[in-house]
Amino acid sequence: MHLRSVFAALCALMLFAIPGMAQEEEAPKYKDQSPVSVYLANRNINEGVRFAVSNSLFTLYHEVGHLLVDQLDWPIIGREEDVADNFATYMLLSGKRRSFEQALKDSAFGWQLNDETYGGRRDVSDFYDEHSLDLQRAFQIVCLMVGKDRRTFAITAQEWGMSRERQNRCDDDWNQIESSISRLLAPHAGSTLETEITLTYDPPDRSMALAYKVLRDSQMLESIVEELRVGYGLPNPISVRGTMCGQPNAFYDSVEVEILFCYELIDDYFYMLDLYEARNGG
Repeated sequence: MHLRSVFAALCALMLFAIPGMAQEEEAPKYKDQSPVSVYLANRNINEGVRFAVSNSLFTLYHEVGHLLVDQLDWPIIGREEDVADNFATYMLLSGKRRSFEQALKDSAFGWQLNDETYGGRRDVSDFYDEHSLDLQRAFQIVCLMVGKDRRTFAITAQEWGMSRERQNRCDDDWNQIESSISRLLAPHAGSTLETEITLTYDPPDRSMALAYKVLRDSQMLESIVEELRVGYGLPNPISVRGTMCGQPNAFYDSVEVEILFCYELIDDYFYMLDLYEARNGG
C-alpha cells in the first residue's frame, strides 16, 4: 500500500482548485466527544490514515505537555521530554475511548518504525540527547497502558515481549504519573477562565497536500484548541498553527506561546508505514 502515491495528486487537485483558502479561523466549540475521537472511531477509516492521525495526536499532546510545563510553571524532576511523553499517554488513556486506546497502540508502533527507519547505528549523542531512545519511548507507552488496565492491555504488553515481572511493576509507574499529573491539573479544574486561542492553517505546497487534507479532515488541531480553551487556567493567549516546517516535526515555542504542527510529520508517518509494508510484503 502506498497511500501517498495513490492520493497525493488527487488531494493536490482538490486543494489548489479552491481559491481564497482560509488562513485563520476560530475553532468551534464541542460539548461531547472531540471531533478527532469521532474521526478515529470510524470503522471505515483507512488503516494508514488512522496510523498517521494517531501518531500525530500523540505528538500534539506531547507539545501540549511542554506548553503546560511552561505556562503553568510545573516543577520538573528529570527530562522534560519524558514528562511530555507521559502527559500525552496520560491524556489518551484518561479519555477512556477505544479509539484513543488504539491511538496509543499505533503511537508505540510509530516509535518502533521511527527506530527502524532512522535509528541506524547508535553513537554517543543518542545517549546524551534530551529524548529517550525511540524504543524506550514505545515501551514506556505500553508500560503505562498495562499499568493502568492490565485486563485490557496485557495482550498488548505480551505482543511487545514485556515480561510479566515488568508488567506487574507498571501499575506503580502509572499510579505515580496519574497522581502527579492529576495534582498538577487539579488547581485549574474548576477554572472558568477562557483562554484566547488562535488556530491557523498555513497553505501547504503540493507535496504536502495529502498531509494537509488529513490534518484538516481529522480536526486534531480543533480538538486540542477546544480542550485547552477552558479548564487549564491558561492566562496568556495561545496560538496553534499547522504549517510547513522543512522537517517532519512539531514544536512548542515558549517565546510566542505557540504550538507548531508540521505537515511534513504526517507525511513522514505515511512514509515510514510505506517502508514497513514494503519490507514485510504488505
